[in-house]
Amino acid sequence: MAELLGILDDRKYVWEKGEPRLVVPDVRESFRAGEGCVLEIADYSQIEVRLMAFMSQERSIIDALNAKKDIHCHMTSLVYGIAYALLDEVVVQKNKKHPRYNELSMKRSGVKTVTFGVPYGAGPKRIGEMIQEKDDSGCVIETMEHAIERAKELIENYFGAAPMLKAWLQEMKFMAQTKGYTCSIEGRRRWYDLPSKDNPDYEQIMSQIGRFAGNHPIQSSSADMLKQALRNLYLLNRGWDGGAAEPWTGKKVVDANVLLVAHDEIVTETAKKDAERQKAMLVKAMSDAYNSVQMVKIINGVSKTIYLKDIYNKVDAITAPYWAKD
Repeated sequence: MAELLGILDDRKYVWEKGEPRLVVPDVRESFRAGEGCVLEIADYSQIEVRLMAFMSQERSIIDALNAKKDIHCHMTSLVYGIAYALLDEVVVQKNKKHPRYNELSMKRSGVKTVTFGVPYGAGPKRIGEMIQEKDDSGCVIETMEHAIERAKELIENYFGAAPMLKAWLQEMKFMAQTKGYTCSIEGRRRWYDLPSKDNPDYEQIMSQIGRFAGNHPIQSSSADMLKQALRNLYLLNRGWDGGAAEPWTGKKVVDANVLLVAHDEIVTETAKKDAERQKAMLVKAMSDAYNSVQMVKIINGVSKTIYLKDIYNKVDAITAPYWAKD
């Protein structure tokens, strides 16, 4: 347990494990609004999971997102055969007094690691490193060999519950290793330099390309969507009503400027008098970008247009004097 010790020379200290420790400030706190202004901060919720589910059309994930379930508890329920209601009651609600709190929290954490790790190229070894058990002081209490075996079983059971996701990842890997590229939903390509088979590092290079193949379509599609959201915001800030006429050179109707874009967030510095109006514009710009995403996919041998808006999403926005987290 850390206890605030004091502030010396603008530096914060806590008393932890019998000695003072300097608290390193969050870099987000260094982004602060100017005088008379606030920051409007908006982001997409778990956008990688939504895009991954959309592109693979993995129903087990799509249905859970649309039911507004905690996606990691949902997958934990499928992987381990534990009732979702129990996971929600204990882990989501942070019921630390429950006798199974630690056990269920660790299971959810492991499944969350797979959800975010495997589509980005993490294999059993990397997953094993991330889920290796440690005690409260951070000391390892599980061998790496055992952690890797647990990771293999976890990955196998995870894809047993998400077969369409597994098939899509294999499809992306095949595409990258045969055609030499993968695409975002908008068609933006990442090219891979395929090695000749007599290259001594052939297997290693091809394996790395296979890992990149699941990462690129998700991350690049997210970036494309953020760029569309910025375009929407630019026009809305200049009075665009969604009609055909786009006021690219029009005067801004709000006193606001984009401060930064980071991952799935857009942050604007806005005059306090325009704060609520700008927040609404920011939410609309990002929501419209999300709702505009569509692609043609072959499903059961039939070409079908699918829409990202069919997967529930909520753009969260807050007003703060600095780059705060929701």
